[in-house]
Amino acid sequence: MVTQRSERSSIPRLGDMRRYGIASLTVFLLYSAPINLAAPLARIASTTQEDSKIAAAQQTFAEGQRLLAEGTVVSERRAIEKFAETVPLWRAVGDKRREAITLSFIGKVYDLLGEKQNALDYYAQTLALMRAVGDRTRRA
Repeated sequence: MVTQRSERSSIPRLGDMRRYGIASLTVFLLYSAPINLAAPLARIASTTQEDSKIAAAQQTFAEGQRLLAEGTVVSERRAIEKFAETVPLWRAVGDKRREAITLSFIGKVYDLLGEKQNALDYYAQTLALMRAVGDRTRRA
């Protein structure tokens, strides 16, 4: 006579292994998802913030160019102010090339106003930055 065991075998059944595997995978995904999503969201936020700084710098620089184009002494002085506002904006986003270009505009306006020493000071700053970024085509 064959008797059946009422006790479970010590060998795990395939169905149990699947359940444990699915449960483990679910726990892993639940806990790892916020970590994986947090990094891209932070990059998007910093990119958006940097983009807004770049847009502000471009707008301020364009205002300086517009004032310079008016060609009056008053507008040229105001152009220097606008260009000077732009320099720290380019610095904040780490764009040394555009910072140097802006400094060269300030030097040019001082040159137009006949303030040669101020012009030379800004041209020297421009040259130093252009050398730092390796731009040999725009040296003053």
